[in-house]
Amino acid sequence: MKNLIFAAVGLFTCLSIAASSGCNVGPKEGDSCNGLIEEDECIENTTCQTIGSCSSTYCCPADPSTSTDPHCNGALCPPVAVDAGDDDGGTD
Repeated sequence: MKNLIFAAVGLFTCLSIAASSGCNVGPKEGDSCNGLIEEDECIENTTCQTIGSCSSTYCCPADPSTSTDPHCNGALCPPVAVDAGDDDGGTD
């Protein structure tokens, strides 16, 4: 009987902690997201975006340049390659 009481108290405590922490479950600012799904999975006033030359999508604010996260402000994205023309080995 004592074990049942402890289990009930433990379950109640866990549920109380989970409820008090809110329901913000999902990718936060700077986390990767799936830009191909219809419903935006991002939370905390962010949307799933492809930033600059990044090949992946991230949860970022509407104006990504205001973010301090390097995925959103472009600091972790590779520079855009400059096309050097045809690679014919100089046989013009």
